[in-house]
Amino acid sequence: MDSQAPKGLVVLNHAIVGCGVISNIHGTCLGMVRGSRLAAVMDIVPEKAKALGEKYNVPYFTDRDQMLREVPIDVVHVCTPSGNHHEIAMWAAANRKHCFCEKPMDVTLEAMDLITAAFKKSGTYYGGCFMNRFNPPAQLFKKAVESGRFGRVTTASAQCLWGRTQEYYESGDWRGTWELDGGGCLMNQAVHYVDLIQWLVGSPVKSIRAYTGLLAHERIAVEDTAVAILKFANGALGVIHGTTAAYPGPHGTVEVCGDKGNASYDGKIIRWKFADEQAEDKTILETGGVPPAAKPADGATTGSDPAALGAYHVMFTRAFQEFSDAIQSGTPNALGTAEHRKAVEIILGIYESARRGGEEVRLPLKKSAIPVPMSLPAGYAEKVKGAIHPTLPEAMVTFRKKRASAKKGARGKSAKAKSSGKAAKATAKKSPKSARKAKRGRK
Repeated sequence: MDSQAPKGLVVLNHAIVGCGVISNIHGTCLGMVRGSRLAAVMDIVPEKAKALGEKYNVPYFTDRDQMLREVPIDVVHVCTPSGNHHEIAMWAAANRKHCFCEKPMDVTLEAMDLITAAFKKSGTYYGGCFMNRFNPPAQLFKKAVESGRFGRVTTASAQCLWGRTQEYYESGDWRGTWELDGGGCLMNQAVHYVDLIQWLVGSPVKSIRAYTGLLAHERIAVEDTAVAILKFANGALGVIHGTTAAYPGPHGTVEVCGDKGNASYDGKIIRWKFADEQAEDKTILETGGVPPAAKPADGATTGSDPAALGAYHVMFTRAFQEFSDAIQSGTPNALGTAEHRKAVEIILGIYESARRGGEEVRLPLKKSAIPVPMSLPAGYAEKVKGAIHPTLPEAMVTFRKKRASAKKGARGKSAKAKSSGKAAKATAKKSPKSARKAKRGRK
């Protein structure tokens, strides 16, 4: 799938690794990026690889090394489960490929450190996917903060009130697990808004108090509801509220307040008030800061349907274009490893505070609040053993106990049924009369 490139511009070949829901958005938006083309796709599930490859008319593979041998690839897109991101990113770096990684960067500090080290060594580009930063209204918002229009920034809030059904969590073995999903509503959905609040305020988060809960879903190990209070280094206070248990979904906003201004964003500008009014303010409020070409398709959202494009095509395309242009020009890209990890560290801080019953947790963290993924290089877990919390989060322990108990109960019922069936057959052979009595007794 090609996009037109100006004369003399090298066309970069992109490969998607992981052919789940988000891969379709990557595939579609790459077709709109100047100087880039989708060249191959790969997934360990043959049916998924085949479906995506045929959709975009590109070669598809179930072996990533074979893909690199057979197709010249410049950029690898990491679209696998979150806790597996480091494995694919490090593989890309080892093969001296550029890498564009879906959110989150990964699910532990240790894994993110490995990714950072790998790309420092390879000298190739790493790009993180927080596409809201490339949305025109969000960039207007950021420009207003940086130019001082808010005056002293005092408070900020981020809400991600989405709806996810039980079927969503059961659609993949990795969903709702600490090891591969890395968490629940915060790590998977609200991570976009966590990134926005820290990016817009423009000051590091220094401390966190938080609570999380599993309130409306079953058979998952992670939270579906979370609230947190943040203290920023510049003195501002912040609130994060995330859930996947908000019917019907979606609703997501970020708001920043200062002593000279107040603005809110939900994909577009919905509040825009400043003491120093400027000529363009009225237009920004009327249009939401959305250029005509970036208007979303009617009814298109992503809060309830993660496959819907809507205005996402603008954000993703701009993110991919910025990354491609940086590679082509040899200049730094906007969202490298240092930027991509910030939201994840905040979320890990929230999990740690919640684990301690709402105690204050200070950033930067020295250890992850969740287990190091099993897919880290052999021996790595031992090397960092003293730097991570040795016990599993309580939700994970409870989930594992329930799952083990359910399996044990199912096996017990199965064995009892088999035993009962054998006994009935033996009784029938022994005496038709006694068999009839046994049958009446069972009823």
